[in-house]
Amino acid sequence: MHQAKALSGERWLMWFVSTAEPGCVGQTVAWGTIADQHGGERLPGLLVAPSIEELRSLLPEGLVRRDHTYLMPAEVVETWD
Repeated sequence: MHQAKALSGERWLMWFVSTAEPGCVGQTVAWGTIADQHGGERLPGLLVAPSIEELRSLLPEGLVRRDHTYLMPAEVVETWD
């Protein structure tokens, strides 16, 4: 739902995947951020799964995986957009 809304308004939805979210020990989590050329805002809630492979199956279809870059916090292991 958020993916279609973001794409329709010259914005994009990016998912950040982490294995180090407080309160989710032993879990992999992802959170969405809707962004445009002026910045972005984190969406409420998290996707949570016991492994990164299972978490990937929860993400919207058609996304492209990006690896961690030096601009991202160390706890982010990959992003999807």
